[in-house]
Amino acid sequence: MHAACLCGDVSWEVEGPFELMHHCHCGMCRKAHGTAFATVVAAPADRLQMRGLEGIVTWESSPGFWRRFCGRCGSSLPGNPVDGRVFVPCGNLEGDPGVPILAHIFVASKAPWYAAAAIAARSPSSTREIRSCVGTVIAAAVARRARPRTRRTSACA
Repeated sequence: MHAACLCGDVSWEVEGPFELMHHCHCGMCRKAHGTAFATVVAAPADRLQMRGLEGIVTWESSPGFWRRFCGRCGSSLPGNPVDGRVFVPCGNLEGDPGVPILAHIFVASKAPWYAAAAIAARSPSSTREIRSCVGTVIAAAVARRARPRTRRTSACA
């Protein structure tokens, strides 16, 4: 499936199987995406091919967690791989990944103007798989805390 940033300087092809599509309501995702929540889907890291790598800017938004975005237009880009998966922002996709929204996560951090009833109506009762995956991402970030905090470009291609 093809995807690109707003200006087109960075683009990518990603193939499934897609999984773990979710809406993240954490404050960092809300600010990075400029929305009430960020919607992302996981794909196998070895099935992501990116172009325009020279246009990618990487920023450490919290210790050990690097966000990637286009240096020209600011669009969010796929993150660095974690446990063989890469999380892809769904707003950039030019097609349907074909998987349902599995969960809303970090709802306690939701934007105060976003209706909690809308979240409850759409969330499944069990989000164990998402929580496990988020836990893996957080654990990987904690493990990387010892690395120097410098600005760098993408190592994912």
